[in-house]
Amino acid sequence: GMWAWLWQRISALAIVGLLALHITLTYKLFVQFLLLLVVAFHAALGLRVILLDFNLVDVKYQRALVWGLMTLGVVVVATIWFSIH
Repeated sequence: GMWAWLWQRISALAIVGLLALHITLTYKLFVQFLLLLVVAFHAALGLRVILLDFNLVDVKYQRALVWGLMTLGVVVVATIWFSIH
């Protein structure tokens, strides 16, 4: 749980940095892709926190929850990216 918490904080800082890059380098596809990827990662970890805090998932399934939500995040990123580009 501690590592997921730490990575969510790191991804929040990365979002701030990538947003600044996105504003200055508006049409760079690599920056757009990284921003989308980091936002999906941050959202997946946020969903993990919500599911655990409201006791919708037992804590003993925390590791499977992280990997399942990461997989879902990759699918969402791929769907969004390939529908736009």
